[in-house]
Amino acid sequence: MSIRNQEVNLITNLLKDIQYGSITIIVNEGKIVQVDSLKKKRFNSQNGRSNRNYYFK
Repeated sequence: MSIRNQEVNLITNLLKDIQYGSITIIVNEGKIVQVDSLKKKRFNSQNGRSNRNYYFK
């Protein structure tokens, strides 16, 4: 598989710009044909803590 500098730069810039979300790289016949980026924004509650409950009871 060969990766061009243009592809590396694009993926690197997406990684630098994303705080929450995902980056999907689509490969066809050993070549990158598509890159999808999904950004998410998380909002904190008024006390500065996340609204998510990470512990199961």
